[in-house]
Amino acid sequence: SLLSLFPHISLTPPPRSPRAQQHDQAEGLSKFGNVPLRDRPDPAFPTRPAPLPPCPPAKPAVVPPSGGGEVGTAVVGTSAAVPGTSVLPPSTSARNEMWILRRELKALGATQIMIGMIQMIFGVPLAVSMVYSVAGSSGTPFWTGIWYIISGALTIELKHRPNRWIMKAALLMNGVSAVATTIAIIIYSISLLFTPSPEFVFFSATTFALTVGLLLFTVLEMSVAVMVVFFNYRSLFQFQNAYTVLQDVALQPQPTIK
Repeated sequence: SLLSLFPHISLTPPPRSPRAQQHDQAEGLSKFGNVPLRDRPDPAFPTRPAPLPPCPPAKPAVVPPSGGGEVGTAVVGTSAAVPGTSVLPPSTSARNEMWILRRELKALGATQIMIGMIQMIFGVPLAVSMVYSVAGSSGTPFWTGIWYIISGALTIELKHRPNRWIMKAALLMNGVSAVATTIAIIIYSISLLFTPSPEFVFFSATTFALTVGLLLFTVLEMSVAVMVVFFNYRSLFQFQNAYTVLQDVALQPQPTIK
């Protein structure tokens, strides 16, 4: 062989000095020269890099069945648990839909606040008008405007802090606003029926115009409140937070999976 012909040639590298070894240790190098420790080959397979450690699997939470039967599991990041199955994390389309939904809620909340302020501004001349008005005497523009502003503020807050409690509060307040708009529409309609005709009474023209404007804005507020209630209902029951489910499960005794 070639080694027998040239015995003075050695294939092993010369030993490194202690100073060079200290330098290699300080620089994070291995016995392979300038190859970092993270890139050195596996001793079992010198030509292959060392494999990366596998990622730890997700720990499922045991969900006891409500009416008896098979036990289900829910992986962290899921929205619900079905007995006997493991639910996958929410898809990208669901996250995009939630992002679009939050933008819509912000616009609807700003609209509610604007309608509430307009209602209260229109209610001032209606309340001090010389012509009697059922809406002005009952203060309908003021208490409905306050409900609209509160509902709009909760709807905007839901965009910034989308948690379950704010969802429930916004759902409740917008439901009350929808009922309040129904009552206000009835009051404004009665007020228009009992308002004298603007053709014969000069001061009734302003009252009539304000009542019509309030009626139109009330109808708009009703549609906005119904839309917010629909969006909150869908968000609360279809896109609920998985960590809330896991917290509820953690408080219950964990049964053994057979």
